[in-house]
Parts: sequence; C-alpha cells; structure tokens
Amino acid sequence: MTISIILFALTMAGAPPTLQTNAAASEPATQAVKDESKPICRRYAQVGSNIARRKVCMSKTEWDQLARSSQALGRSMLPALTVPGAQ
Repeated sequence: MTISIILFALTMAGAPPTLQTNAAASEPATQAVKDESKPICRRYAQVGSNIARRKVCMSKTEWDQLARSSQALGRSMLPALTVPGAQ
C-alpha cells in the first residue's frame, strides 16, 4: 500500500502542468469558485494489474495540493538517490 502511494505521488509530480487559455482567464470569479469545488476524476492503473484501473476523484484544490506534496516528496528523496563521487 505504501509503495502504491509513493508511486502515485511520484507519478503526479511528473505530470505536466495544465495550460490556461485566455478564455479561461476571462471567466467570471463566481465560475472559478464553482470549478474549485467541482470534482475532477482521473483513472490510474493499479499496481500489479495490466487491466484494472482505479478512479480517483478530488477537487482542483486537492489535486493541486497533492501535486505540491508529491513534488516536495520527490525533492526530499533526491539526495538519497545520488551516489557520492559519481559524475
């Protein structure tokens, strides 16, 4: 279970950021507030299966928080992965 959480976190850290268009920037503020609470669902392959998928639904705020924490986790693990004296 812990390994799947770490893999999920590292997968999210490598996900490309979404690009906003000018049309998205011109939406009213009330629409932006609605979008923050609207659930966004993504499907991920389950570890150990080529067929099974897992559906994860969270709000945009939660997805952003997960991405930030995943990036922080990846950065914190990076020094442990480097070999001293290697070039």
